[in-house]
Amino acid sequence: MQITFHRMRLRKAGLLRKSLSGITLLSFLSSFLIVFGVATFYGAGTLPAKVPAKVPASQALQRRIALQRSALASGNAEAIVKASRGVVALALEQMAQWRLKQGAYLQAIVLCHRSLLIEDSAETKAVLAKAESEVAKRNLDVPKDLSAIDPAASPSDAVLRQAKLTVAEMERGRLEEKRLRRILSAAYNDWGAADAGRQEFLAAMGNFQAAEKWDASTPGLMRNLGLAAAKVGDNGEAVRALKVAVKTDPKDKQSRLMLAVSLFGLGEFSDAAKYFDEVGDAVLADPEMGYAWAFSLSRANQVKQAKAVLDKVSASASLPAEMLILIGKVYNDVGDHANALRCFQGAIRQDPTMKQAHGGAGVSLIRLNRPAEAVPELEAELKLSPADPDAQYQLGYALLQLSKEDQAIPILRTLIAAHPDHARARYQLGKTLLDMGQVDEAIQNLQAAANMDSDRAYIHYQLQKAYRKTGKIEAADRELKLYQDLKTRDRERIQIDGENNMQSESTSD
Repeated sequence: MQITFHRMRLRKAGLLRKSLSGITLLSFLSSFLIVFGVATFYGAGTLPAKVPAKVPASQALQRRIALQRSALASGNAEAIVKASRGVVALALEQMAQWRLKQGAYLQAIVLCHRSLLIEDSAETKAVLAKAESEVAKRNLDVPKDLSAIDPAASPSDAVLRQAKLTVAEMERGRLEEKRLRRILSAAYNDWGAADAGRQEFLAAMGNFQAAEKWDASTPGLMRNLGLAAAKVGDNGEAVRALKVAVKTDPKDKQSRLMLAVSLFGLGEFSDAAKYFDEVGDAVLADPEMGYAWAFSLSRANQVKQAKAVLDKVSASASLPAEMLILIGKVYNDVGDHANALRCFQGAIRQDPTMKQAHGGAGVSLIRLNRPAEAVPELEAELKLSPADPDAQYQLGYALLQLSKEDQAIPILRTLIAAHPDHARARYQLGKTLLDMGQVDEAIQNLQAAANMDSDRAYIHYQLQKAYRKTGKIEAADRELKLYQDLKTRDRERIQIDGENNMQSESTSD
């Protein structure tokens, strides 16, 4: 799906080349390139065409605004940055002058420093000198770290009372501050958009954040901030900003979609699924987005909905092997192993040397109770990735299903030697050795599995059997109690999940 923004676009930079396995999150956003067009917010009414009569206008600032409008019209990013910097520098200086009148001397100092970082100005230095003089005269405490002072914050009531401004002065100041805030926010926003157009997304995000501090209501600002944050991988900031953008414009499906993607990147799958659902089938125009939607639904335990999305995404005849593997894994996660196998086999037909394709097919075949067919697939995977622990485990498991313990046990022992924390391999080896009467080694592995994965009832069941064979009745009873408690918990959880799924399906219908 092509994402068009407030004078912005998002286009794909390439196919995903990472897979999601277990609880490992795919850095989904890294596969996208946000290309920002130049935002012509001034022309869209962000600034007043004329300054209100009661507010004394700065002719110098108005000239700079006019220059910036010309730069925006030209579409030249370098010119826009230069003109925006000029507007920001002078607006900061004028805000510092107003803070001086209000008696907010420390803020005036910070504002002058910010302005001077952008532009060396004798006028700004004069304002700074006056602010510093007032601080010294009043013997005010100056923090060592001036960055702790927020230049965009309004002065406290206590500070304003000390300034002893008249009502008329306060009103003129209020209008002046409102005008300057709008100017600063719009200029920072355009500066950020131009930075993004030059692919400088971190700088763009900083400018959008500065714009938000001065006036968060600037049109398109929160969307721009969300997209820039998504590009630099700050999913938390992207979600924060895009939630505001979506609330501001509930019809903005494009921001809603990027919010879903950012939530996906954070691993907040239930919320991601909700926003993907709200966008609807338009998500499916991009298979990667469709995959993220299906994965989110699967992790939110919305199995029926996840399968429906997967069926639509996988129906395309042009999916690359990488995408087929990703989709196949989600199919396996939601229990549709036949369709999972279809996807993995499709990937193999495209590229027999593609890693994880044979392994995925092997897992699907095991779950379809076809271990004899799974073995050659898993062996093929291990030829491509000899040290892949998951493929080793699955091969060992398939061989156990075929009662080929003599072949399975060496594979599991080799795997455990390299990965002693592989709980599933420890369990399968322990269970197999217990059945063969090798109780001591069985207990060693089952204990390790129970320590690493204590919530699995079946591990405690096998361990209590092993303890009983060695006469450790107390230990066996303890493990049996754990097994029974966990089984009760699992039954209750299944019941609750089933009720939630029924409620979700009823709501969606």
